[in-house]
Amino acid sequence: MLRLFLALLLLTASPALAEDAAAPVPADMKQRISLATDYHDIVQIRDIINRDIDDAASTLIPEDREAFMRDIQLRIDYDSVEALSIKKMAEVFTVAELRAMVAYYGSPEGKSVLEKMPVYIEAVSPVVRQSIDAAIMTARYGADEPPPSR
Repeated sequence: MLRLFLALLLLTASPALAEDAAAPVPADMKQRISLATDYHDIVQIRDIINRDIDDAASTLIPEDREAFMRDIQLRIDYDSVEALSIKKMAEVFTVAELRAMVAYYGSPEGKSVLEKMPVYIEAVSPVVRQSIDAAIMTARYGADEPPPSR
């Protein structure tokens, strides 16, 4: 679900992501773009977005899921999201970092990690959310005080 939020954030292209004309372009930007494109050939952003849509659809009743997924997929400009992702990767990561990412995620081990990561995140996320919720409740109401009844 977090990935869906991030993907939708990219789609809206908030002012924080607006291009800064005054920022200098690194001399190796073409190489960075090329490596970021190579990374996206390995890690398909379309697949990541579709997994997030599937996760969101899983909260619906079964008979509404397929239509919901189809509708959302038709409304997403995957090419624009990928282009923005490539551009931002090239701006954020160095040539050495991008090379390492391409080498690792292009390897059998890296591909295995990519396949297993959603399972890992699904297993850990509920515990993280519960821990954060508990910490918020403690901060808000104190350790020994129950939350107010509604």
